[in-house]
Amino acid sequence: MFTPYKRPLIILGEGARGAPVRQFVEKAGVPVLLTWRALDLLPSNHPLVVGSVGTHAPRWGNFAVQNADFILVVGSRLDTRVTGTPVESFAPKAKVFRVDIDQAELESRHYGGALEDAKTFLSRDVERVDCLDWR
Repeated sequence: MFTPYKRPLIILGEGARGAPVRQFVEKAGVPVLLTWRALDLLPSNHPLVVGSVGTHAPRWGNFAVQNADFILVVGSRLDTRVTGTPVESFAPKAKVFRVDIDQAELESRHYGGALEDAKTFLSRDVERVDCLDWR
């Protein structure tokens, strides 16, 4: 599913609430952006938290998205408050992989994805994260 990337990111949204977010992120060692409704999923001073993402977020989070080559999105619809408009300008250099429980949401954008809840995905993949070779 994953191949080595130089600038990976994880975007966590409200749908990741209740999942083993901290364990997954710390094992992956990948920078994290939080959507506005998920700002409390990890402490703002956590070393892997870059900040927030979207139209009302500080510049550095959006800069990270625009320069990423892979983005794992868990529990976020990626609506226009996150992507901005036009939607096609979101992460232009990145492969985006979404985890969502709503098939319609997965089909709403032309990204790859997994149809399952965040808790199941992150619980399973926290055990396999060493083999993802993000670096």
